Amino acid sequence: MSIAVTPHPPPAHSSPHSLSNPHSLSFLLHQRPPLSIIHQLHAHTITSTNPQNPTSTSLYNSLLRAYSRSPSPLTTFSLYNYMLTNGTPLDHYTLPFVITACSFLSSLPHGLQLHGCAMKLGLFSDLYVQTTLLNMYASCSTMDCACQLFDRMEQRDLVSYNAMIAQLARAGLPKMALEIFREMVSNRLVNPDGATMVGVLLACAQVGSVKLGMWVHGYLAKIGGFDSNVVLSNALVDMYAKCGDAISARKVFDKMNTRDGVSWNTMISGYSKNGCFLETLDLFREMLRERVRVDEVTIVGVLSACSQLGALELGDWIHTYMEKHKLKYNVIVCTSLIKMYAKCGNIDKAYEIFSGLPCKDALVWNAMIGAFAMHGHACKALSLFEEMHASDVRPTPVTFVGVLCACSHGGLVNEGRKYMHDMVNKHGIKPNIKHYGCIVDLLGRAGLLDEAQKLVESMPIEPDAVLLGALLSACKVHGNVELGEKVGKRVLELDPHNSGNYVLLSGIYARSGRWEDAAEVRKMMNDNGVKKQPGLSRIEVDNVVHVFSMADWSHPMSEDIYSKVDEMVERLKLAGHEPNTNVVLIDVEEDEKEQLLGLHSEKLALAFGLISVKDSQPIRIVKNLRVCDDCHSAIKLVSKIYSREIIVRDRLRFHHFREGQCSCGDYW
Repeated sequence: MSIAVTPHPPPAHSSPHSLSNPHSLSFLLHQRPPLSIIHQLHAHTITSTNPQNPTSTSLYNSLLRAYSRSPSPLTTFSLYNYMLTNGTPLDHYTLPFVITACSFLSSLPHGLQLHGCAMKLGLFSDLYVQTTLLNMYASCSTMDCACQLFDRMEQRDLVSYNAMIAQLARAGLPKMALEIFREMVSNRLVNPDGATMVGVLLACAQVGSVKLGMWVHGYLAKIGGFDSNVVLSNALVDMYAKCGDAISARKVFDKMNTRDGVSWNTMISGYSKNGCFLETLDLFREMLRERVRVDEVTIVGVLSACSQLGALELGDWIHTYMEKHKLKYNVIVCTSLIKMYAKCGNIDKAYEIFSGLPCKDALVWNAMIGAFAMHGHACKALSLFEEMHASDVRPTPVTFVGVLCACSHGGLVNEGRKYMHDMVNKHGIKPNIKHYGCIVDLLGRAGLLDEAQKLVESMPIEPDAVLLGALLSACKVHGNVELGEKVGKRVLELDPHNSGNYVLLSGIYARSGRWEDAAEVRKMMNDNGVKKQPGLSRIEVDNVVHVFSMADWSHPMSEDIYSKVDEMVERLKLAGHEPNTNVVLIDVEEDEKEQLLGLHSEKLALAFGLISVKDSQPIRIVKNLRVCDDCHSAIKLVSKIYSREIIVRDRLRFHHFREGQCSCGDYW
């Protein structure tokens, strides 16, 4: 070996008479003692045994095993060199322990040397040696070598199969892992065990194969006993959650005999990633009641749910909880906090956290740039990008998505063109579909529909439904029926199940008075089994998130809410507000259109906010769709009539209403 470290000299007090028996030493080493004790036992072995004695090999192997799993695995090479120098006999256990140290250190060069030693000493054919070599290659990110070795193995046991399946799954090669599993099952030479299934479930989660995952679940139910296996049950919860089946994930979670922190974190993260945000918060509260230890992983999952719901009060409470319990502020947690405050409408607090971080990586910069863009602070976002560049932090593709979004929301066409050019020519970043989508959106909002169309036609990549949807939306805003019809038909072919595109095309026809065409689009939508996504508005009051839909009477305070809506409508009329009935896309009488406008979810949430939120506090509303023109103009006037600050987050951005004005400048 090229690593040659002098063994630790024996301490003066390191010759305990009770350890004269090699079996006693081996027993102690297998108990995983502290590293200081291992050093003492090492020194005692050197001073009290004959290295050339074959019976000493097992004792040295025990030392190798202890060192390979210790915080200082490098010392394993020192002892191995000592054994070679003093002629200590090696057996089929010796090399695997040294190879394990290579795995922990990700030391491929030394692993290759040990592979050569195994060949030279005639130990390579040993299954244990081969399996540890396989793990070593995988740990050193050389899966090609691991696969070649696995293919050359004349004999494979459960351990080797499990190692290969697990390593392929961890390396992001789930399809190969599942192929190995199929081979294992079809040959029927080795029966899979719990460790096998953990690797298989990880692979299922990565490919999103809930069907295969359910087969694994059924297999486990058939053989029984997995309910008491926490690791396996956690893998099942994770698989279902990552495959989009949060209901099945929760069923497994509820049936677990015992749960650890990973169980709770996996379910919370699963809920959050599947859009079950209220369920995420409910489970978090249950976790607190059960006095399960909350860690940074928990916090990230819950903050994500708060971000989506706009639950600022709860998010702020979690921040305080972190301070009180001294949880670690790693990069992911800080990024989550910035996003939470930004998405909940408190951009100043988001920037306060950002500014207080001594070290900022690209993730943190991207979060803050994106936050400014989302709030319509285009100049601040661009200024922050320049500051990021001056700080020698390399921008990523995500950075430029935030920058270009800022340009789009601010109507900064020339700046957007410049940053797109710089991204390619100065930073060497190849534009992806999101970057092109931002530019199309930027040009479309500015009314440059011809330029946007030419960009779509000249792109080196095929446009997707999202990008074309941005162009379709611009056609609706600027009343370009001809282009809108062309783009609309194309986008419906690409994504026939997205209700938003049907609504946009129908709206283009309706605004131009082509009611029959609008009705035909709605018929096509029904024929394809597509239902319009309901508009939902959320508002948090006293740590409780209230959800409203159009014409919703389910709230216990509905009578008071609708009474407040009537009051709002009357005061709006007195202030000169005229309802914008053009946003109603069905052919009915004007008075009926006005009634429908008063039932929009954001108006119901606003009425509830006027009743329930203190005058000194902003009213914060989160809507899942784009706020309509009528609601936008009405909320502007309400902010002046009632002297209230109103913050609305719609699907695209934030609107800060004060004294009859909106931060977007009516450009959204």
